Amino acid sequence: MSVERVSRRRDAALSFVRATAAAALALGAACAPAATFVVNTLADAPLGATDCSGSNPCNLRDAIDLANRGAGLDSVAFQAGLNGTIALSAGEIAISSGLGINGPGAARLAIDGQGQRIFAIALPAGSDPALNPVTIAGLTFTGGTTRDNGGAIVIGDASVTFTDCSFSNNRAGYGAGASGSGGAVYASPGAGVSTSLSLQRVRFDNNNASYDGGAVAAVGLASVQWQDTVMENNNRSVHAGGGAYLQAQTIAISGGRVSGSTCGRVGPPPTPCALGGGGLALQGRQASATLTLTNLRVEDNTGISTGSVGGGLMLYQFASATLDRVQLSGNSSGDAGGGLQAHNVTLTLRNSTLANNHAYGGNGGGFALASAGSASLDNTTVTGNDASGIGGGAAIGAGTSAAVRNSILAFNTANGLDDDAAGSFSLNYSLLRAPAGSSAGGTGNLATGLDPQLGTLGMNGGSSLTRLPAATSPVLNMGDPATAAGSDQRGLPRVAGGRVDLGAAERQSPEDIIFRSGLD
Repeated sequence: MSVERVSRRRDAALSFVRATAAAALALGAACAPAATFVVNTLADAPLGATDCSGSNPCNLRDAIDLANRGAGLDSVAFQAGLNGTIALSAGEIAISSGLGINGPGAARLAIDGQGQRIFAIALPAGSDPALNPVTIAGLTFTGGTTRDNGGAIVIGDASVTFTDCSFSNNRAGYGAGASGSGGAVYASPGAGVSTSLSLQRVRFDNNNASYDGGAVAAVGLASVQWQDTVMENNNRSVHAGGGAYLQAQTIAISGGRVSGSTCGRVGPPPTPCALGGGGLALQGRQASATLTLTNLRVEDNTGISTGSVGGGLMLYQFASATLDRVQLSGNSSGDAGGGLQAHNVTLTLRNSTLANNHAYGGNGGGFALASAGSASLDNTTVTGNDASGIGGGAAIGAGTSAAVRNSILAFNTANGLDDDAAGSFSLNYSLLRAPAGSSAGGTGNLATGLDPQLGTLGMNGGSSLTRLPAATSPVLNMGDPATAAGSDQRGLPRVAGGRVDLGAAERQSPEDIIFRSGLD
């Protein structure tokens, strides 16, 4: 598929870095390990610093060059009070060794590519990325631009961790006839090389790519890990993943938010998001790949034009994909899967809310499960979604099935009619208000047509939006404790009042809601 073409694409800059890295290592044999080089100027032009010590002038380019020559895991620090912007004037900077760059804070120090890429990171052939990590913290990257991959940073054979960084207004594949992925960051190792990408408290806004991953594209990695990372404010791509396209054997994302990203182009002529994922497009590297999304908000993302699937999320080829305490709301697709589209995935939705998503040109307003997959819904709320086809809340494709437990599917519409689900479902201890087009059966279910009496989508404790049932709701204490899904979406105890409520939010006493939300 077209994704494979992306995975084979190698950046010319990385070839250069690999070619020179061996020479850098040879020079580093005489250097002391674990040296620290202190940057004391915002200037960029090479100063020819020899040691970056004392009062000698030392800019970022010289410090990284000296670190590349070292034999140990050197570090780059910044002189106290050095705030402002480093405006690149001498081309991108190559990083070819394990290295730590410790900035003073993203709000204090920025690196402006001024229309060129900022960093190209790759270890020499034969190096072990796990033993030579690259860590970058406390910096803003802006103004990075390239005709190919990685507007701000391109990563080859290296494992990289970003902490407390910000990426804004970077572009990949920019210029007439250009094509590139990863508006801010692109990572892709060579064949047989195992690498990882880690993001911790990183912010992305207004980054663009002409192909995959408006902010981030990672292709062929062993693992990708995100914690409390935010993508918002119109990160854009055309082929896959308006916010990010990730292909790895293990993907784990916890906390944070993906919002306001788009995939596809309005035109003229309009261009659909071919692989899908207005917010995120996530693909397993192999059939045994695993995906875990926890405490994540995916909201107000768009897959533009007919043919675009997965307005919020597109999931492809995972042996296990678990979404726990996830909010999918306000997303839209030009085709199927307004909130989520999954293909060839064993999917578990747990303690999650899918609300007010739209499939304007296909099935499954909340989510759509294509062929060669299965789904489980546990203590999940699917409500207020709509589709132009069938399955306003959920559409289960031919040859697939969904097991629904302790969940609510209500007030979803398809083609203007009440239609909460379409396809084959096994339903136990759940409320399926309008089972038009679905086959369901099981035990402990509430009668069809009941109003679950859910409040509006809002903050009811925790870090994401939920629809809390009213004190008179028929879903209270009607679930099966034997299949209760741990804590509710807000992180509160799942069993309250002796039984389990249906849906993502377990109604607590008012005192518990106030106390546990930190509002006391």
